[in-house]
Amino acid sequence: MTNAETKQSMTSAAASVLSFCAAEESGTQAILAAVKPNDQSGAVLRMALWLAEHEHRELHVISVVDSTPLISAFAAGVPVIPPFHDEETRRTARQELRDAYERSGHTASRFRVDVLEGPAAATIADIAREHEVRMVVVGRGTHGLLSHLVYGEQVMQIIRASRSPVLVVPTDASVPIERAMVAFDFSTASIRAAVTAYEMVGAGGRLSLVHVATPRRVTGRRGDWWPRTIERRTRATLSEFARALPSRAGVTVEMEKLHGDPVEVLSAYAQSQRMQLLACGWHEHALLERLFRESHTTELLQRAQCAVLVAQEPGDGETHDGAA
Repeated sequence: MTNAETKQSMTSAAASVLSFCAAEESGTQAILAAVKPNDQSGAVLRMALWLAEHEHRELHVISVVDSTPLISAFAAGVPVIPPFHDEETRRTARQELRDAYERSGHTASRFRVDVLEGPAAATIADIAREHEVRMVVVGRGTHGLLSHLVYGEQVMQIIRASRSPVLVVPTDASVPIERAMVAFDFSTASIRAAVTAYEMVGAGGRLSLVHVATPRRVTGRRGDWWPRTIERRTRATLSEFARALPSRAGVTVEMEKLHGDPVEVLSAYAQSQRMQLLACGWHEHALLERLFRESHTTELLQRAQCAVLVAQEPGDGETHDGAA
């Protein structure tokens, strides 16, 4: 593909996804905050409150009492009795969430809270799809071996089943977001991640588009000019996309080209630059050199110290109704 063809392809993809995101912005989708019962950190609610105010959206807070039976019951061969939570328990949980909202001093344009019961990941994804939310905000949770075996990787289940970007928040997440980066691999999913992150950055903030090139050995006559050609094309295409973004006063867009293992390089860069947000695209089926397949996303969620935004391809999730 020639340089002109690369630019044309990128321009078409950028225009398509930018158009999709602009239409999404004009809607009234809520920010969906999935708060764990008895969550003491308040990080998810704090981030979701700020986003709702920043983007002038409704805030929908849900807390899911997970009714998934423990694997130990199956292993022991005993009957599985679904847990029962009376209405008083639900009412208390709802009131605690409302109290936390009022203590925050924030004033979202609209606020709704629900306490639900069911498999946590599937319930959250169902609500997100049903209400076509702008974004799902969840806590990082644990990724230990026991957690993986008993409950599965709930965050990845939500990402797989959701049509909306998923924001995974650590307990020490800070707002407003002033320093954000995007793992940019030129796919439409990473374009969506970039546009979403760009809208999240507060006035005076900085967004870095970071492309990671994996090491290659080029021999023969191409050994000298080929890497330089790829470098020029990459930077030109990044610049093309940066120029396609709608202007936002006070927000700076930068570009960076890095080399090495994607997860190691991105997590190290995020830490060294004190990033508050790392955004990436996610693909159910990674094609050729697309950066983020599921294993990469899972590892990045484990290693990144900042909040991580994962955006699917526009239209992804249509085939995931039975997921999680």
